[in-house]
Amino acid sequence: MKSSKLALLPLLIALSLAGCSPSRVDRSGGYAAEAPAVEMEAKAASLSTTVTQRQIIRRGELMLKVKDLREAQSQAVRYVNQVGGFVEAEQSSNLTLSVSETALTLRVPVAKFESAMETFSGLGTPLSRSVSSEDITSQVVDMEARLRVMRAQEEVYLNLLKQSRSLKDSLEVQNRLMELRQEIESIDAQLKSQRELASLSTIVLTLRTDVKPVPEDQNEGWAQESWTAATNSLGSVARQMGAQLIGFIVFAPIWLPFAILVWWLVRRNKKPSPPPVS
Repeated sequence: MKSSKLALLPLLIALSLAGCSPSRVDRSGGYAAEAPAVEMEAKAASLSTTVTQRQIIRRGELMLKVKDLREAQSQAVRYVNQVGGFVEAEQSSNLTLSVSETALTLRVPVAKFESAMETFSGLGTPLSRSVSSEDITSQVVDMEARLRVMRAQEEVYLNLLKQSRSLKDSLEVQNRLMELRQEIESIDAQLKSQRELASLSTIVLTLRTDVKPVPEDQNEGWAQESWTAATNSLGSVARQMGAQLIGFIVFAPIWLPFAILVWWLVRRNKKPSPPPVS
């Protein structure tokens, strides 16, 4: 009897979702079945979600050439904070080369998307601009409907868990309930992510500026640099000579006896010069 109850579990879930529609009594005392089309419309109305506005993900990319990179970046960040957005990412490159560049990933409310693009365009000279949109209304409605169905299934599983009288039946219902709740959490997370993308638009703002290098002939302090280089070289030579002198003294006990012996032999073998002829 308990195994047959679990076998009829999908049917019980379907009946709980569909519900019992009111019947109409005809004149002969019998019950007249309602039209299938009416039943389908009632089910669709019970599972569908009313959407007050379309869910649209908007994304913009804007590249500007600015005179002052830090000032333009500061103005852009200040505007984003004022409209209730935030800076999602920031990346800078070539800060010491001839061209510096900073890329900002900004999130702004969807209602402020157009005004944000216009405000950012006024920070410099536009080099490129692109705008894209994606309608995710049907995806949001589908996920909301699936969540409602799954939560209704969750209630049925909970009722069956209360009615189960054996450990085997309880474990089977618990396993199905855990799998169902994992699916609910996954779809709920996806739904929140989609709603966040639709509520906050993304703008990638790239700021570029030209950096003027300093000419070499305008570099001041060349005399001081030359003097420093010369004194450093002199000090290096003095250190090398000092190191050689120290080594010469340290190794004197080794080479000095040989030097004295060589000097004595040379003196011994030296022939005396003949006396002068008178």
